[in-house]
Amino acid sequence: MAVPQRTLTWLYSVLTKDHYDPKQTYHDPNRTYHDVANALAQYPSLSPRTDVYTYETGFSALLLHLVGTLPVNFRGTTYRFPIALWIPNTYPREPPIAYVTPTQEMTVRVGQHVTLEGQVYHHYLAHWAEAWDRSTITDLLSILQDIFAKEPPVRYRQQVPQAQSQAEHAPTPPPLPPLPPGVGASQTQTQVSAQPASQVPPPPPPKPGASENRQPLPAGRSSLPPLPPKEQGLRHASTPITSPIPPHGVRSPQYHAPPGHGGPIGSPLSQPPTQQAISHPGPYYRNGAPIPPQPHFPQPQPAPLPAHYQTQQPPGPPQPQHPTHPTNHPRPIPAPHAEAPDLLTSPFEVELPSISGPAPPIPPNPEKDTLLRAVSHSLAETLQLNATQSDTAAQSLASQSRSLHSALATLQGEISTLNSLHATLQSNTAVLQQSIQRADATIADAPPDLPPIDDVLVAPTIVGKQLYDLVAEEQGIQQALYALQAALVKGVIGVDSWSKHTRSLAREALLKRALIRKIGRGMGLEESL
Repeated sequence: MAVPQRTLTWLYSVLTKDHYDPKQTYHDPNRTYHDVANALAQYPSLSPRTDVYTYETGFSALLLHLVGTLPVNFRGTTYRFPIALWIPNTYPREPPIAYVTPTQEMTVRVGQHVTLEGQVYHHYLAHWAEAWDRSTITDLLSILQDIFAKEPPVRYRQQVPQAQSQAEHAPTPPPLPPLPPGVGASQTQTQVSAQPASQVPPPPPPKPGASENRQPLPAGRSSLPPLPPKEQGLRHASTPITSPIPPHGVRSPQYHAPPGHGGPIGSPLSQPPTQQAISHPGPYYRNGAPIPPQPHFPQPQPAPLPAHYQTQQPPGPPQPQHPTHPTNHPRPIPAPHAEAPDLLTSPFEVELPSISGPAPPIPPNPEKDTLLRAVSHSLAETLQLNATQSDTAAQSLASQSRSLHSALATLQGEISTLNSLHATLQSNTAVLQQSIQRADATIADAPPDLPPIDDVLVAPTIVGKQLYDLVAEEQGIQQALYALQAALVKGVIGVDSWSKHTRSLAREALLKRALIRKIGRGMGLEESL
């Protein structure tokens, strides 16, 4: 269906409007306009507008708001579920925010994809950012149709029928006077037959969440169990048993006294409270023998009928004619019956057989299964990788442990060697300290002045003493010759003086050297001397 041009013009103006705030302006208006226009064309039940959206952080922004209903085929019937889509200004980088907006007659049905607040969660929205260039609003709405077809997001509220609430608060009318014989039954049949069966409306189609709501009786059931009169109708003993006026046009059966009796069969005050509440008629007498009352079988409490359903009561079986008996005839007290539910004030909902069973199990979520398989596969790979790394690390640690044990043995041997060396050093240190102490004592006892060198160096023989003296004098002469040569070079002395002193010293050195050689040969010393 084509979107009106005015709507498209308004939509484009809203998306391209610059709010001078990056958080308020749409970042990609062309893409947003294209996706929203396609969604409006395929789903005409949606209408665009602008509203203020408040995020969970408290920040508010003016966003495009798509409001309307989404058609969903549920069990062969098309339902329109109310939804709302908020288009963020960062679209299409971020996904739309989807909500289910129930009406006053509906309530949110919490499920696998819908929260109590009505917000919709799905795998498509969770991974929107990973494939934002291929994700569109139309695809999102199609996915919502699929999940709503399997799991409706709303259900109708449980309402109390207005007829029941008004019947409880309506005042009880005064009892009617007794009718003449033969009139009550005919009027009852006339009133019941006056309502045609065509006035009963057909039942509405099943709504989503039908397992939660009660459904009315099908049209095939043309009769309902008779409703007993209220307890207020039995206040007076002289009044025939009648039923109160049904509220809102709901026709209820009327109970009259059997024809042939001018007064009531028996006083309701003589019956127990249970009998008064359920209004069982007293026993009749036929041919002088009492007829026991029919046993009352408790029926399952029916569900309340909706307000727009008016059930027509078919006429009951004709009452038997009994002869008139005196009022003072003895009558046996009826046995107490089990308390039966009050059908007039009780809810009247009947579950359909097709939907009265337990709710169907939640179908498996393929996305959840895929995610679980992916997580399991990832965990298995991670564990296998960790196991391989642990084995490699264990082997390396084992080799390191062996190396450390060998190094520990080596260190223990070195420590023992060092301990023995330490003991040796300590003993040597002790000896050295003792020697130093003795040397210090000797130095302390020695005289402070140095003795003359001639007294210290004493030759063992006189010839040796003469040899020492000759060598010393010869060396002195050599030093004197060197000194004269240096003085001549510097010009301190003249050549004549130098030559004179040099000849004298050289002659003396020659004599001493000859004598040294002679002594040396005599003492057996080397020839080099």
